[in-house]
Amino acid sequence: MQTLIWNNLTETEQQQYLARPAQVVGESIKAAVNEIKANVIANGDKALFELAEKFDKVKLESLVVSEQQIQQAQSRISPELKQAIQNAKANIEAFHKAQQNQEVDIETQPGVCCQVITRPINAVGLYIPGGSARFSLPC
Repeated sequence: MQTLIWNNLTETEQQQYLARPAQVVGESIKAAVNEIKANVIANGDKALFELAEKFDKVKLESLVVSEQQIQQAQSRISPELKQAIQNAKANIEAFHKAQQNQEVDIETQPGVCCQVITRPINAVGLYIPGGSARFSLPC
């Protein structure tokens, strides 16, 4: 693995390392993605179990990760990786906290109140492909 000292790189080198190769998404890929989306919308969790088996070659018993599974996974990573993950988490939280919208409550005319309220979502499912992304870890 190549280690880069970010501050030792020129701006041009930094841009080169951050550049992602152009990706062309063909019609067949779009069609496959749309088919998967439609399947999940129509069949919910059942589709997720089937897709995990099809693409990941794993037969899931649950979509929820147990505390025991989390602890087992944590025991297999190095302290350095744990620290890097914590640093990334702190950076991401700081960035998105700065983006949070302030609540707006304004009376635009007598008796006409307009509000903007941001509410958290209780649960969400995400698919985050690695693709060609390059991630740097602080050194």
